Amino acid sequence: MYYLQSLLKDDIRHMNMSASAINMRMSLSLLQSSLPHLE
Repeated sequence: MYYLQSLLKDDIRHMNMSASAINMRMSLSLLQSSLPHLE
């Protein structure tokens, strides 16, 4: 049971990390699209 819990925690942490990475990428692309002269 404890093993499953630690696996779940790692999974959640990984999901949070990838979600924040996706958010960063999305905000970056939004920034670029709102400032086209930066390209």
